[in-house]
Amino acid sequence: MKEFNSPEDIRGLANSFRESRVLLTAFELKIFTVLDKHMMTSSEVSGKINADPRAADRLMNALCAMGLLKKVKGKFYNADISSKFLVEGKPEFMGNLYHTSHLWNTWTSLTDSVIKGSSFAGDQNKTEKEEWVEAFISAMHYRGVQQGKILSSMINFFRCKKDAGCGRRFGCFFHGNC
Repeated sequence: MKEFNSPEDIRGLANSFRESRVLLTAFELKIFTVLDKHMMTSSEVSGKINADPRAADRLMNALCAMGLLKKVKGKFYNADISSKFLVEGKPEFMGNLYHTSHLWNTWTSLTDSVIKGSSFAGDQNKTEKEEWVEAFISAMHYRGVQQGKILSSMINFFRCKKDAGCGRRFGCFFHGNC
């Protein structure tokens, strides 16, 4: 459990949403993917993501301050950590952050939900619900792959005669006994 010892600790917690929102916005806009293996100005990036150049520059400078981007002579590029985990198509891409981004909306309405005794999910339209479900499935897939690597090293499959399988789109099923 985190311990708070000062007003600064509490203020730090209250303000921690800012960095989270900067990361999630950059992730949603696919800035890390656009920058993959490139050095680009914020104007070039804003053109590729259809964003306001001035706002994109502010966002990208904030990402530099957070250590997720680097900047040399007005051109931005991914930090190593961003290149590894935040670029779509890379083996360790953290696609689960799409679900985190969807959760942002849910948690943003927490005060109203507590007052009304209702959930955010009821306020979503059909498209939002479908996007939420897809992002949730991706998050579970990402987590399952990470945990699967650990579990597979712990289980002895030597005596198994039939296999177990999972499919991202089809759910999990079991074919036989070990």
